[in-house]
Order: sequence, then structure tokens, then C-alpha cells
Amino acid sequence: MNKYIKVTDSAPADLSRRSFLVGSAATGLVLGYAAVPGIDSALAGPSNFEPSVWYSIAPDGLVTVTCGKADMGQHIASTMAQIVSEELGSSWKDMRVQLASNDPKFNDPVLGAQITGGSWSTMMNFDAMSRAGAAGRIALTEAAAASMGVPAGELVVRNSTVAHPKSKKSMSFADIVKSGKITKTFTPDELKAIKLKTPDQYTMVGVSVPQLDIPPKVNGIRHRRHAAGHGLRQDRHPAGALWRHGEIGRRYRGQEGAGLH
Repeated sequence: MNKYIKVTDSAPADLSRRSFLVGSAATGLVLGYAAVPGIDSALAGPSNFEPSVWYSIAPDGLVTVTCGKADMGQHIASTMAQIVSEELGSSWKDMRVQLASNDPKFNDPVLGAQITGGSWSTMMNFDAMSRAGAAGRIALTEAAAASMGVPAGELVVRNSTVAHPKSKKSMSFADIVKSGKITKTFTPDELKAIKLKTPDQYTMVGVSVPQLDIPPKVNGIRHRRHAAGHGLRQDRHPAGALWRHGEIGRRYRGQEGAGLH
């Protein structure tokens, strides 16, 4: 049985004093704390929508969550993506994950460092990730309302789409991001005042979904990216696949024409 734990009054003092900025950037849309280095300079021109240092929405609508935790098989990256998706209103098929660099902007919002352990990751990041997702949803909703000429309060966000049931108008996240017209600032009090979903309203958190971190772990993509990032020649690191005979007790003697690629 799933238990939902909310951590209260645990954010560092400096984090609680920062404004939350949302604006079109050279890579899309950026949203992050004003005191985070690089956030202000990132608000330069349209491309990706990055509602926080933890996730971004590209012009094609794909949402990439950056996880600042060590993923050791516990699927914490996918868990963070589920938390963001819950409040953002995105479709799971549009979600992607990537592991963070050692940049301080990816530090745990509570611990102030990139620390993984003690089963703290979900508990200590749930509120921050939820509010990041909700802030992104609000910014997208207001931008869509302005584009469609309808009240923001009448819009519904679901499956990466902002819809107006009365007029039957709708805009995808991709369309909104490509418009490059998303601009919003949340004061610390406004961010804290965002009303989050209650457990009985969850449609993504606590639900079994395909784990986004599994494919790159088993198809070699993560290994190849790691090698490339360290200047290693990938042709010296052949990858192989385990071959198992269909009958118990049989021995594998080789396969003609087979080789490592």
C-alpha cells in the first residue's frame, strides 16, 4: 500500500526567499529560482520550456526531468518524473529522464547537496518537485488562455494538452512552448500558496507505469554517453548480449556468423 508523506517547513531559508521565474529561453522556456546561477541569462530567446532546474519542455512537447539523485536501480529518476507529471498534467508517453551533472543547481532542495541515501529522495523532494510541476502547468495554462482568448480558470490540463471544453479549443504543450510567449514570476509566497493535488486526486503518483530509466540501462545508451563524455573511443568498448538456450541443461557452443557489435 502506498503512503504519501508531505515534508513541511523543510526548505532551506535561502530557497524560501527566492522568486520563481518562468520565461522563454534560447532552448525553450526556462523556469527556476532567481538566485540559481544562469537562470537570468537563460531567459534570452525561445526554444525549450524549462520550468525549473529539474525539468524542461522542448518545442516538440517532450518533458525531460533531470534527476539529481544517484539511480542505483531504485528507479528514483522515474519517480521524480511521476511527481512532476502529476502536477504538470503531461502524458507519460511524453516524459523522459536524465541524470544531473554535478552543477550545484541540481542540489537537493532540502539537503543543499547531491546526496542519495536513507530513503530520503522521494520524501524530501516530493513537495519541491510537485510545486515545480504545478508552476509549469499554471504558466502553460495562462499562456494558452491568452492565445485562445478564453479565461484561464475554464481550461483543463490533461495528457500534455490545455483544453477549453466550452469552445472546444485546445493547444498542446508543444504549441504553447513554440509560441515563445510564456512569462511568469512566482513570489516565494505565491509558490508556497499553490494548491497541490490531494492523494485521492492522483492519477500518476502511486500508479504503476513503465520505468523510463530502464531502456538506457539495458541497451547501452547510458554507457555510450558516459564513454563519450569522458573522451573514450567507443569502438574499444564492444557490447554483447546474453544468449540463453531454450532448453534447460543445454550448453552453448557458439553461433556461426555471430559477433560482438
